[in-house]
Amino acid sequence: MNLDKNAFPVNVNLDEAISIFQVELNRKGYKVNITKDNLHLNILPFWVCFYDVDTNKDGQYKHYSAQIALNSLTNKLQDEYLKLLDFESPTMIDGLDISFEKVEIRIKKSLVSKDEAKDTITKILSCKFQVDKANVTLSGFEEMYIPIWKCNYEGLELSVDAVVGKINNFDSIPKKEKGVSETFSEMWSEIKDPKMFFGYVFRIVRDCLRFVAKHFIVFIVIAIAVAILVLVL
Repeated sequence: MNLDKNAFPVNVNLDEAISIFQVELNRKGYKVNITKDNLHLNILPFWVCFYDVDTNKDGQYKHYSAQIALNSLTNKLQDEYLKLLDFESPTMIDGLDISFEKVEIRIKKSLVSKDEAKDTITKILSCKFQVDKANVTLSGFEEMYIPIWKCNYEGLELSVDAVVGKINNFDSIPKKEKGVSETFSEMWSEIKDPKMFFGYVFRIVRDCLRFVAKHFIVFIVIAIAVAILVLVL
């Protein structure tokens, strides 16, 4: 499957991607079995460029220079993907690895032209630094593909980059609360272990003693009151 522009390589294979999603979902309390049927590989186009911005606030001149990334499907900035440049450089790729034929690959076509991307980025930087558009200079404009693994599970659409497997949207996964039966099942499994059983007994006795010590005077008063009632009756 040929690509018509520079792209990052797919270094995270299908099995590794499944494991990444599986571990994260389990960590959030989801007892699931992720398979290749839950996954597909998106090849997304991004516009990447350098910018220079000159500002003058209260007579103080400052110059800002950095790189910026615009998703050319959503027309929104996603600078987090610039971190991939610390690990790999996008190059022309003749075709994707044959091993990925067992999973669906979706190559997305750009919906944002170069001129539109320039206009969007200039407006964003102008607002960010509170300067006129004339003070914003863009250079080194390049469109490139970034491979991203997608996982769909029970209404959740999760993603992780297929280059280093570090950039993801896992913060969007709500933590699943354990049900009563699940909690009891886990507790029962632990109690069947002799070490865990004695641990539970120790904690129960300790908590009871702490409760009695904390309310010792109350217990004494109650005991005296009961004794008096017994004597009177």
